[in-house]
Amino acid sequence: MKVIETPNENNEIAGAILLGEEVFEVTLSNSPEDNYAHDQTLKITNGFHVEFNEQRILSIFAAVHPKPDIVVVGLGKKFRVLSESNKKFF
Repeated sequence: MKVIETPNENNEIAGAILLGEEVFEVTLSNSPEDNYAHDQTLKITNGFHVEFNEQRILSIFAAVHPKPDIVVVGLGKKFRVLSESNKKFF
């Protein structure tokens, strides 16, 4: 069994997705190639407004069947708000 920690061994921000009985590690850090805002995996504005890239992170939920009834998003130890576009995705 592997423990998912953030930052991970590559010093990247990591997250976890639990689907059914499986846990998947997701890298949330932006890579050096992410030069444009639309390429970024995770964007935090003003220290509290969080937006996940729908194509790179949230698209996994488009492939899941049946759709989850509940989605819990942990946004860290500080108070943060999920973006409106991410809320509407679900």
